[in-house]
Amino acid sequence: MATHAAHVRHGHDLIAVFRTKAEAVDAGMALVGAGADPDEVVLSEAGDLDAVRRAEMETEFGRGPLSWRSLVARHGALPSVIVMGAIGWICSAAIAAVVALIDFGPDPYWERFLIAFIVIVTMGTMVSLLAIGAVATGAVDPRLASEVGTTLHVHHASDTSCGMLLQMNTLRVDEVSSDGRPVPGIHTQGGRSVSPPGRHNDGWG
Repeated sequence: MATHAAHVRHGHDLIAVFRTKAEAVDAGMALVGAGADPDEVVLSEAGDLDAVRRAEMETEFGRGPLSWRSLVARHGALPSVIVMGAIGWICSAAIAAVVALIDFGPDPYWERFLIAFIVIVTMGTMVSLLAIGAVATGAVDPRLASEVGTTLHVHHASDTSCGMLLQMNTLRVDEVSSDGRPVPGIHTQGGRSVSPPGRHNDGWG
């Protein structure tokens, strides 16, 4: 989460997804108790799940395997893809430097080194892609919030309502326009921002 106060742009709504209907009801009552208009806090409003699903899709595009954020982020105990790639290239260069000592092909050492390096990097890349594919195939992704949760739609959300929702045990919180389209703003999943950093508080912008 961002260290600064969350802010919802004027006229925008928030859609929060809770694990159970009871949690969503309790959250709605808490918001109303804090001053939210009861008519503006709606449980399981028509179209909410579609809006959340669209936000989830945009999240995937923004955090896909080829996005900058995914390339520079750590993956559990493993370093980022960029760091692992740099290590792989350094190791390939070291192996190629040794292989190039063998007298084969061209006479100049640097030409033998270049040939060996290209072959080793190509083979290493192929093995890596196959390994990544095997790991991805065996992995089981958790079900999306739009598939398992209950939505709570806060129309014309205030910063107070936003701050309260972000402190609750939500599966997901998304800022949307008045017609339910995901917009630049607050987008969190499991309490963590799922939008590019440095954008309008916790979201796209």
